[in-house]
Amino acid sequence: ILHLFIEHTDVLFTTDKTNVLCLPPLTKTSVILAPTRNVNNKCYMMRNLKLYTADLVDTIDGVVGISIVKEPANRGFFSVVEDNGDSMLVATPILVANVPIYRNNGTYGEHYVVFTPDVIKSAMEKATESKTIYTYDVEHNEQPIDGIMLTQSFLIDYDKGITAYKGLCGLTDGTWVGLFKVTDETLIEGIKNGIYNGVSVSMYATYEEVSLQDAIDMYNYLIKF
Repeated sequence: ILHLFIEHTDVLFTTDKTNVLCLPPLTKTSVILAPTRNVNNKCYMMRNLKLYTADLVDTIDGVVGISIVKEPANRGFFSVVEDNGDSMLVATPILVANVPIYRNNGTYGEHYVVFTPDVIKSAMEKATESKTIYTYDVEHNEQPIDGIMLTQSFLIDYDKGITAYKGLCGLTDGTWVGLFKVTDETLIEGIKNGIYNGVSVSMYATYEEVSLQDAIDMYNYLIKF
């Protein structure tokens, strides 16, 4: 679910024991848009920034690589599925659906971007076909690395019973999840010691700003489920 909160100032929201945010319907009288989310049983404070949706419009748009990072922007972290000492299987979200992700660049400044399930599906299919999902680096340094390989790639679909691996909590429907086999000793130690906690995609996308009314409509639709 996409949690979009309307607020005047930065607020840290918490969940009840059922891990469900109890959210009221919103109107324009609630003024400023600010999103909040809960992943892996943690709540994160969001700021009052512009919100965009990402789409694949131009030929160049799409995933060009996957980076192993300490702080994944999507707040989706590695879950160790198997550890054999000299190799490791880790599961993690690659692109999280319908959740505002903080970004900061020279074109848009500080902002949030949302990937819808349809866009994520297109991005996964295009990256699989072009094999860019098999291009890896560390912290977006553009230095290709070996010793890690995506072995499974799928979209969460709760209606069809397709869910994430154990240890990946709070992921939304349509999220792109990957299972990676890691054989590089440095990467394995880095994952174990918290140096690397997840992945971040390098990609091109076309942005469209979300209006306040569209954000409110999206919020009020999603809290029904």
